[in-house]
Amino acid sequence: MIVGKVLSILDVSIKVILSTDELEIGDILTTKDGKYNFEVVSLTSVEATCITLESNWGLKKGEKLYKKAKGIEMEYSDRAIGRVFDSYGNIVDGKPFTSEKKKITRNKTISLQDLDIEAKPLWTGIKIIDFFAPIQRGFKIGLIGGAGVGKTVLIRELIHNIYNSTSANAIFIGAGERSREGKELIEEMDKNGLLDKIALVFGQMGSNPVSRSKSIESGLTIAEYLRDEKKKDALVFIDNVYRFIQARSEISMELKEILVENGWSYKNPNWQKVENGKVQKIALNLLVKASDSAKVAVADNIRTQLENQGIRINIVQASDQQYNASIAARNYDIALCGINLSLSPDLETFFGGNNLSNYSNEEVNNIINEVKNTTDENILQEKYKRLIEIYKEDIPYISLYSNKYV
Repeated sequence: MIVGKVLSILDVSIKVILSTDELEIGDILTTKDGKYNFEVVSLTSVEATCITLESNWGLKKGEKLYKKAKGIEMEYSDRAIGRVFDSYGNIVDGKPFTSEKKKITRNKTISLQDLDIEAKPLWTGIKIIDFFAPIQRGFKIGLIGGAGVGKTVLIRELIHNIYNSTSANAIFIGAGERSREGKELIEEMDKNGLLDKIALVFGQMGSNPVSRSKSIESGLTIAEYLRDEKKKDALVFIDNVYRFIQARSEISMELKEILVENGWSYKNPNWQKVENGKVQKIALNLLVKASDSAKVAVADNIRTQLENQGIRINIVQASDQQYNASIAARNYDIALCGINLSLSPDLETFFGGNNLSNYSNEEVNNIINEVKNTTDENILQEKYKRLIEIYKEDIPYISLYSNKYV
């Protein structure tokens, strides 16, 4: 079934005009001949943004796209051990291969409650590591060193020792790996009788940034098989994390995104994030006193401006009693407060970094600094009156106060 046509083409992404509303984030689209493949990364009702799995070279605008039945899959069986894969689960070692079972690499993020923070050490049999920098099961360590200092030798010893002591297999993930380095590693592992104890996944340096970044997900899918299905320890090597971050940065730069894993990013016209495969958008309740018609009008103005920036606003008009109770209990997302005339208001709360309107006024900043250094009631009252004048004369929603970092 045709799901859309190519609308525009960039280096590692495309825009697709949709003819269906049955797409989801993570779906794979392909051309009729299967030459070009894309992953959906954002959706609107009429348009999808996709990243290119291989190359856009030769792709034309207006090309019809079809939805694949499944996403990116990786071998999910013992047959992955001893073999070499690319980022998309294809065998690249030139040997015959028959798949037993595959699994989609896109997986749900586990809860922090599922992490075992009291895991026992994973003894390596290398005294200097076990004594000075013991490896803890389920956690990460970094191996830093220049060329020719013995990193590969250390990796080889770790794989050999841990396999002999715990039967734990290893997964080597080359994110942006040089083809020469990868070939030498495979030959080294084969020469030392370790190739049948390790699975290797390479996103080569010459590949596009999508391929380099996807190598991590594919390699971790094999690790999940060993952990979840075989109930075994799995030793995961990533060479190297910097090139993975670099690849993600290249993709984010083209998509005009802020590089935030599992966080909010701006997808015109909304701020949104993907959590457990579902798109979530920012939606906030704006608390305001129903008895203050001026503030209700200001709240409506705020809603219009913020919704133009992709943030959904629901105005909650509360009675004076409900308003005060909500403020006291911090039971709101954002609130239109006004300026408090008590002798010790938290002025930085109203005018500081939590202010969603990003209001800036040099006189206000000076007043805030002055009242910090005085206890004279008359001076305080005078300064607060001036703040009220600024509040009336200047932007009418300078005291918009946020109770959430979103």
